[in-house]
Amino acid sequence: MNENHDYVNYTVSPSLNDCNKMFAEYDADIIIYGHNHMSCFAQGNGKMYVNSGSLGCPHKFLGEAKGGIITIDEGKAEFELVIANYDINQVINKIDSIQYSDFQIIKHIFYGMNLEE
Repeated sequence: MNENHDYVNYTVSPSLNDCNKMFAEYDADIIIYGHNHMSCFAQGNGKMYVNSGSLGCPHKFLGEAKGGIITIDEGKAEFELVIANYDINQVINKIDSIQYSDFQIIKHIFYGMNLEE
């Protein structure tokens, strides 16, 4: 990786220009990226940048798992955001029953629950 590239600060919905800067060192027509939980999509000049959002870590009580489908037909790529709704209370109950490491912090960060709950 080139350590001299321009760093683009986090933006909720990066522009095509932001994405071009963030991924300038990669020679690819389609770049799928993530880490943040907000969906965003940018396309232009033969490049497609896709962040479908969060599949497993919703924010607060949205109850949405986000993913996507990229279809390539005759050299043209299209992206479709897919959202599956689910019952957050069932997920929280399962987290409570398993009590894996840091489960209270996970519930606080991703589901907006108090640390005592």
